[in-house]
Amino acid sequence: MQRINYCSTFKCLCNAYYFYLLLTIYLYFRTRCTVTSFFISARDSVTMSIGFLLSFGSIFFPVPVYICFFAANKFDNYLLFVLPISILTISDTVAEWGGKRWGSFSRSFFQGQKTLAGSICFAVSCFFITLVMLAVIFRIPFGKSFLITASLSVIVTAVELVSLKGYDNLTVPISALALLILFLE
Repeated sequence: MQRINYCSTFKCLCNAYYFYLLLTIYLYFRTRCTVTSFFISARDSVTMSIGFLLSFGSIFFPVPVYICFFAANKFDNYLLFVLPISILTISDTVAEWGGKRWGSFSRSFFQGQKTLAGSICFAVSCFFITLVMLAVIFRIPFGKSFLITASLSVIVTAVELVSLKGYDNLTVPISALALLILFLE
């Protein structure tokens, strides 16, 4: 595989992150909400602003992107970037949707911050994303792909379940990255 030119990409990512961080800080002190809640609050200002005000997820999001980017470059394996970030962006969103849709019918944890329905949705989507990436896109043999997928899905779902207040934006991709390095290298 071709190595990533990370000097110019890193500078670009750093500048984007600094802009995002400054915008988040400005909006927080100016309007008492984060960037995410600022754009969503037009729909449901009271509920969404309070919900996002107590979350650090929007601030932590770029950190695992950098870490996964450097790991992919160091190990010369794009899977180490693509899979953890895909799990974070897709499975975390599916978990939120599932928790809001079916959460009232299932058990909730940590004062209602996490639901069993959301965790099941996270696990299922994580399983399918990982299996497709490993077996189909990166052509890892199916038996090995299935074992890695099952292990990674269970462990990352457990990590997501216990990560509160947006810390899952940091812990989910980092745990997925560590497991991938452990299983593949």
